[in-house]
Amino acid sequence: MPNEPKPAEQELRNQDDQVPFMYDYLNRVIRKRPEIIPYSFRFGDVTNYFQISPTGHATFSGSATVFDDLRTSGTSVKIGASAPDLVTFAPATTNLQLYGFDGINTSEQVFFAIQLPHSYKEGTNITPHIHWSPTTADAGNVKWFLEYTWANNGVAFAAPTTITVTGAAGGTAWMHNKHYFSDIVGTGKTISSMLICRLYRNPADAADTYEHDAALLEFDFHYEMDSVGSQTASSKT
Repeated sequence: MPNEPKPAEQELRNQDDQVPFMYDYLNRVIRKRPEIIPYSFRFGDVTNYFQISPTGHATFSGSATVFDDLRTSGTSVKIGASAPDLVTFAPATTNLQLYGFDGINTSEQVFFAIQLPHSYKEGTNITPHIHWSPTTADAGNVKWFLEYTWANNGVAFAAPTTITVTGAAGGTAWMHNKHYFSDIVGTGKTISSMLICRLYRNPADAADTYEHDAALLEFDFHYEMDSVGSQTASSKT
């Protein structure tokens, strides 16, 4: 009956009488039946699943892992020698500004550092990519350079590596463009590892044919997550 009172706890079972959960009406939660040994619970198939440990920690395995951006805002980068100028963000009359990397005379650069979060799936690759806008409707390509070095906590940084990506301006002023660098191999890398980075544009490069400022919006790294965080302050498990 619709108004029939419910027991404080009601077991949730399938037709085989095997599901080891009960619904706690008083606290409005689904929990294990008290006689169940504290195993982890997995939702999915044998290799692709979301898991809750006996202590309540959530992890993802196989195709159940997810991705997020590790972000560096275009206006939070650090500048020094050969810095880009601030240019007016001008799809309309505005007081907004962004850093514009020169397209004719000067190689300009910015600096930033990132730390891999505790949700990072250790040992997996990361994918750097840049968000930027052309400042005019002219055609041409912009070639971006990323110089970086990546080290775990307690390990000395190695000599930096440089990778590049070349992307078309698109022929529309202030178009939001996104271009991907090749993956950075993450074998052996752990949570709290850090990358020290320099991003620059060299308009003298033959592949760089857009002769105007390229405005930096943001620089990001796609990274894979296999947990919400780490189980301790310094370790995934």
